[in-house]
Amino acid sequence: MNEDEYFLYVNVLEGSALWSILADRSGSEDEAAWEALIPLYSDLLIRWVNLGYVKLVVGEGWTAAETGRDLPRGRAVGVLADESSWRYVPEEGKQICVVPGEVRITDHLALSGDSGAR
Repeated sequence: MNEDEYFLYVNVLEGSALWSILADRSGSEDEAAWEALIPLYSDLLIRWVNLGYVKLVVGEGWTAAETGRDLPRGRAVGVLADESSWRYVPEEGKQICVVPGEVRITDHLALSGDSGAR
């Protein structure tokens, strides 16, 4: 895994909201600073959704990753490609979160320095 993939992997394990991935990676609360990152993380997540490594969950508030509903794969790809999906949402609002999918990513992508993964 490269640095961007590893960063995203950690956020998937945490059930992060899309917007918070950009805020964390940019180190900024300024949404304008996030825009340059959308294509990179959108493309990575679309690829990972299609491979079953990741799924999107939509729900209310900070517990959305645990209590929300899964988006079907085809719809998830469309949501990820839509830049408006990456905008900041207040904590109590509808969150779009990334969570682990059915396929373990570590079975296919080596973690940094880990040559044991296939």
